[in-house]
Amino acid sequence: MSLQQYKLHCPKSKRGIIFTLDAVIAMSIFLLVVIITTFYMAKAGEDKLAKINIYNAGSDALSVIDNKNLLKELDEEEIESELKNILLAKYSMRLQIRTNNDLSLDIGKQPPVGRFIGSGERFFVTKDNNFGIARFSIWEKE
Repeated sequence: MSLQQYKLHCPKSKRGIIFTLDAVIAMSIFLLVVIITTFYMAKAGEDKLAKINIYNAGSDALSVIDNKNLLKELDEEEIESELKNILLAKYSMRLQIRTNNDLSLDIGKQPPVGRFIGSGERFFVTKDNNFGIARFSIWEKE
């Protein structure tokens, strides 16, 4: 086999076009990879720790209220004043408390629309041996 057989079967003028086309495709793939990598790096850099802290603040506040037996008594004024004492000034919280004997309490404002709202729930037993569920929603004030 001669060297001639290994050459491309196209004229010399078209070899430059094929090389340029190959380089353009390679550069396009490289730029696409760089753009996708940058997008995912920026997305991973979002402040997820702040959202976890918001949720933990709400969960801790509900735990304190339960540990002080305020959920057993179901006194709305005491629960609301304890929430004001526990929560940091930058947070706002809503509690929805329901028991199996159809007693319900809603404490706090409605959560805003379009913002991160951490939520969770806790089961408890009242002084009358009824069970209930307390759901919280917490968010940062504007």
